[in-house]
Amino acid sequence: MMEINKLFDTMLEHMAEGIIVIDSEGIITHFNEPASGIAGVDGESVIGKHLLKVFGKLKQDQSTLMRVLKYGEPVVDFLQEYENARGEKQAILSSTFPILENGMVIGAFEIYRDLKPYRMMIEKLGTFIVSKKNKDSRTIHTCEAIVGKHPSIIRLKEKIASVALTPSTVLITGETGTGKELVAQALHSHSARSNKPFVAQNCAAIPGTLLESVLFGTVIGSFTGAKNTRGLFELANGGTLFLDEINAMPYDLQSKLLRVLQDGVVRPIGSEVDLVVDVRVVASSNSDLKKAIRVNEFRPDLYYRLNVVGFHLPALRERISDIGLLVDHFSLLLSGSMDKPLKHFDQSAIEILTEKQWEGNIRELKALIERIYNLYETTAVDKMVLLECIEEDQEPAVNAGVSKTYGHLQLKSRVASFEINCIQEALSATGGHISKAADLLGLPKQTLHNKMKKYELTAASQK
Repeated sequence: MMEINKLFDTMLEHMAEGIIVIDSEGIITHFNEPASGIAGVDGESVIGKHLLKVFGKLKQDQSTLMRVLKYGEPVVDFLQEYENARGEKQAILSSTFPILENGMVIGAFEIYRDLKPYRMMIEKLGTFIVSKKNKDSRTIHTCEAIVGKHPSIIRLKEKIASVALTPSTVLITGETGTGKELVAQALHSHSARSNKPFVAQNCAAIPGTLLESVLFGTVIGSFTGAKNTRGLFELANGGTLFLDEINAMPYDLQSKLLRVLQDGVVRPIGSEVDLVVDVRVVASSNSDLKKAIRVNEFRPDLYYRLNVVGFHLPALRERISDIGLLVDHFSLLLSGSMDKPLKHFDQSAIEILTEKQWEGNIRELKALIERIYNLYETTAVDKMVLLECIEEDQEPAVNAGVSKTYGHLQLKSRVASFEINCIQEALSATGGHISKAADLLGLPKQTLHNKMKKYELTAASQK
């Protein structure tokens, strides 16, 4: 142990990265100056104290040092974020290793790098740009990408942080568009598997007859035209496999998935050899699986195997207070991706959005904001612009006899009433001068002409 201490003393003097060392009881034995700066504590004062006492908000199951101490397995290149003793948000990239003596774990040490120089960019984008991407080059998001301050979202992030470091299977439920894959990605990014593949498959996207070969792979000659192909379980080995819309998986295939979860082996179609795989499975469903069990469409044994830890995501209408934050978030992202000036949504526009039922949830909200970026040049989005955009989207459904309501008024009636009032006020203020009224409304002159014709308004009647 003396030789190990000398080694750490040398490392403490010469390394720019933060270093923390604990003994077998979790007591801090080394804490260098860079670590002190990041943690916001005096390094000398924490020597001899328990790690969890120094980091009071840190739970044992969230600590990579305590995890390595317990299991004896290293956790490499792990992204962490937390609030230090000074109340500052910190983002670090850490690698944690056990200290072994005669095959016994006698402590653990962690080396970490401060990512604070990149923090401003990260917060603006709302996502971490992580180094590990899956094969289609999508960014794998962390909890930073889950936008909201509603109590349900705060609890969700806390639960992700707690569950991410475990190997347990997870079942995510919620309506379409609530962000189930985002949660699956966050679980992966905050886990010890974050530097391994994240592979996603929508079970409803391909025919059930092909899903088995996609998941498990095939060997040449197993059926006409079959080739040697690796299944998604093999591609995700060491990482995470996200099975979206698990409720769409054929009943007979569910038993084969259950075997993989129980035994940790897959057998490619046409093969006589099992492949050992280490994959964390995260599944999601947008329908009631318990109801599917009652009508024999989903296996109860698979349900209980998947639902070791359950996450239920709230619908957007259940977290209305987050709409303003989500609008700002998507507006910033779309401004960058579409190379257009940033649009600001005023309070009158936000109030309209809070009245909507949002059957498509966050996905529908993002689509609406993207539509505004495509159709409107103005950078100031107010109630009028928003209602006009919603009307264009909803009018075909209204003509087909589908009733879409906002509060106590039908949408089309409400939009028409609001537009008529605005046009009349603008014409009155400008003495019936159409060009000036169009400027006042922020509309092209031809658009105002079209609306006046639509509502049978004349400039003369407003003088």
